[in-house]
Amino acid sequence: MSRFFQRIILGLAILLVCNLILVPATAEAATPDQVASFRQLWARTDDLVYDGVVSRSWVWGPEPLNPSYKDRYRYSASGTYFERAFRHYDKGRMEIDARQPVNSKWYIRGGTLVKELVSGRTQTSEVGEQRTLNPINVATPAQIPVVGDAQVTSDTPTYATFTDYSFVNGVRSPSRVGQSVSKLINRNADTVLYDPGDPMAQITAYEEATGHNIPRAFTDYFARQGMVLDARRNKVTEPLFDPVHVFGYPITEPYWARVLVGGKSKMVMLQLFERRVLSYTPSNPAEWQVEMGNVGQHYLAWRSMNELTFTGAPRITLEQFRKVLVFYRSPVISEAGDLYATIVKSGLDPGVALAFFVRESGAGTAVGYCDGENSLNNKNWGNVRGEEDGACGFQRFPTWKAGLEAWCRLMIKYFVNKGLNRMEDAIPVYAPASDGNNPPQYIREMYSYILKWQGYSV
Repeated sequence: MSRFFQRIILGLAILLVCNLILVPATAEAATPDQVASFRQLWARTDDLVYDGVVSRSWVWGPEPLNPSYKDRYRYSASGTYFERAFRHYDKGRMEIDARQPVNSKWYIRGGTLVKELVSGRTQTSEVGEQRTLNPINVATPAQIPVVGDAQVTSDTPTYATFTDYSFVNGVRSPSRVGQSVSKLINRNADTVLYDPGDPMAQITAYEEATGHNIPRAFTDYFARQGMVLDARRNKVTEPLFDPVHVFGYPITEPYWARVLVGGKSKMVMLQLFERRVLSYTPSNPAEWQVEMGNVGQHYLAWRSMNELTFTGAPRITLEQFRKVLVFYRSPVISEAGDLYATIVKSGLDPGVALAFFVRESGAGTAVGYCDGENSLNNKNWGNVRGEEDGACGFQRFPTWKAGLEAWCRLMIKYFVNKGLNRMEDAIPVYAPASDGNNPPQYIREMYSYILKWQGYSV
């Protein structure tokens, strides 16, 4: 429990003195020369798209995306970790390989983001070291649709769909060159036979390195030629891609799937590669039938989703929110929709808000924690203290919604706006050890709640 108002000023002062408040990560830790190299690689294919000179899909995207994290990496098992310079775009990530000369094609390589999204772990070294995005060491494969709209349906495969069907877990397939892609997959990785007889679904290549087949639609795409800008910005026509450099090796088999695109269900053929996701939509105009998924966007969303902060997109749905309240037999079950909307409107994440509610008061059911008092007497969402004290010095509110609204205001004012947005920074102030709390354990419990509610095995 927190001694909120009595401890907040002292806690902030200690953190400032110890220099523990984290400064938000900048978009990149790149030198001007590295930025120029990023720009040149982007310009080769996408400058002409940006200017409307050519009509084709982006190879990278219209502009860099701003990451909210710093990347630690080393090139050997015993080397020093350092921050890599990188840039995210809609379709993928560019990253500097410091071992390569500047004029090498591999000086800037594409990040193997798809492998991380599928495995649920980030790669931290060239020799395959990995880490999870949480302090309880739970892998979190991304529950984000690999192509199409962000809305998750029972039909739409996510990155997590392929975890047990991918080379990241050592899964290989025999060569099927000459056969057709004939399986339809859904979100739960259930497959049924489906063969529309599309000639673009014929298997034309087999990658020995990872043990997966590639259909004609994608091998033809790899060989596509088009107008690009050379190093002197001259317009030349040449192959658009070096497939390994841009896409990497395939890590899954190709599948058919029903996905939402612009709210409409479409049948697509898709396949995951180390660096990109490709989809083939027969109903699209010929020039747009093969497209790259928004892997860069998905990766940043996944990283953000797995770093617990007060703010951010909802980590759980209203349905999941309500299920948790039902599980705890909370007195606010009937108000679930209104409470969820109140949290979202305040700019906070419902998952984190609910985790505090559960941790501090058993979702409103705790009894005997305060000289025999129970949570219903105070209706205090997160057991904060204040000037209008209730039982044992904790604030008392007329309704649970009033208690929640006050909690949201306080979290924004005294945590988010003070640079204490992350749970790792906020909890030692919210629930200090001086009050008998165990902040590291509290943090682990917060992650455990939310990961469990999201459907991960904890």
